[in-house]
Amino acid sequence: MYFTLPFISDSFHRFNKLVFEDKLPTPIFLLSHARTFVGKFEVKETRNWMGSVHCNYLMRFSTSFDLPEEELEDIILHEMIHFSLRISNMRDVSPHGPKFRTMMEIINERFNRHITVSHDSKGKGSPVLRRASWHIVGVVSFRDGRKGIKVLPRIEQRVLEWNRRVLTSSTVTSTKYYLALHELFQRYPNSTAMKVGIVDEAELNEALKDAIELEIVGNRLQKVRKV
Repeated sequence: MYFTLPFISDSFHRFNKLVFEDKLPTPIFLLSHARTFVGKFEVKETRNWMGSVHCNYLMRFSTSFDLPEEELEDIILHEMIHFSLRISNMRDVSPHGPKFRTMMEIINERFNRHITVSHDSKGKGSPVLRRASWHIVGVVSFRDGRKGIKVLPRIEQRVLEWNRRVLTSSTVTSTKYYLALHELFQRYPNSTAMKVGIVDEAELNEALKDAIELEIVGNRLQKVRKV
């Protein structure tokens, strides 16, 4: 089964009443042909001439995956949790941090659902995603305890330059680098912009368990030598 606008709308309103006590305003529903995500909750902020900020809430779902109906419903619920946390001003330490996971576990137990932290886009009937490729991933540790990741070009000099720049920030304590194949890193753009993605540390550790650790030695980026 594929996502359709009627299915998304009907599921949203049914779950809003059943699970979220009708507290979520109706967002804008959009379809996409993307193969890099299955579902996505977005907020678009606009400011009028008086300086007031207006938020448009969007839920975007990909029609590129043929999945069981129950799995499509769980994906919609996943995005509704993000929506609920946003309008409740419940700030989490990462997109899938403790508050997200707590709400997810409550809904799974109470309503016999199978919502997960990350969408599995490799289910039966789904098309083949772009071939997995190795990424150079920078892991940034911040003074407040958060972890951030940056997917960088596989060009040594650009990685070295990015490392020099990011370490000039007073909020950064350290950086580590990995050569990783996990699908988590396909969600992030490949660039040398200074913006990093804040991630849940447990999710990050799972994604890096089979990665190759790299180190910067002088002007070289090389594999960490095992003693």
